[in-house]
Amino acid sequence: MSTVYIRPTVIEDAKVSYKWRNIPRLWKYTAFKTDKEITYEVEKAWLEKKLEQNNEFRFSICLVENDQYIGYMFINNITEDEGEIHTVIGEMAYWGGGRAKDAAKLVLDSMFKNTSVKQIITKVNVKNLGAIKLTLDMGFEKTHEEFHQETGFDLVVFRMTKESFYEQFPDFK
Repeated sequence: MSTVYIRPTVIEDAKVSYKWRNIPRLWKYTAFKTDKEITYEVEKAWLEKKLEQNNEFRFSICLVENDQYIGYMFINNITEDEGEIHTVIGEMAYWGGGRAKDAAKLVLDSMFKNTSVKQIITKVNVKNLGAIKLTLDMGFEKTHEEFHQETGFDLVVFRMTKESFYEQFPDFK
């Protein structure tokens, strides 16, 4: 049984997520970089714009036991049949233990059942060994590596098709 559930992200989530934006360790391997403190107001304005986007879906990850909001996932760069998944577990006390994997299964199932998306990709910094392990544990297949010019990161690109997801996780069919 999953220890987490997902729900649509709401503006009120910014009351928690702005704190995560100010933890450098969370963003070490990502494109997000800031040289100033992110306030609640800044996060709220940013999230309002993101929630207006037509080509992405945002999900909040919450604990089943007490409804605590611990992270989020989003699918962006959505085309007719593909999207790109991103994961942040902001509450570091909940790193490990399979919560991100459980949330990813729920998000992928939702995307595959409720949209025309047939394939999800993810791009992971080669130095982010925890994210690479999670991605492989989920059954994503490595397709190639690429260099991200803006960040200077080498990335591993993985993909998961709708068919391979349901083969890997038949309980979701």
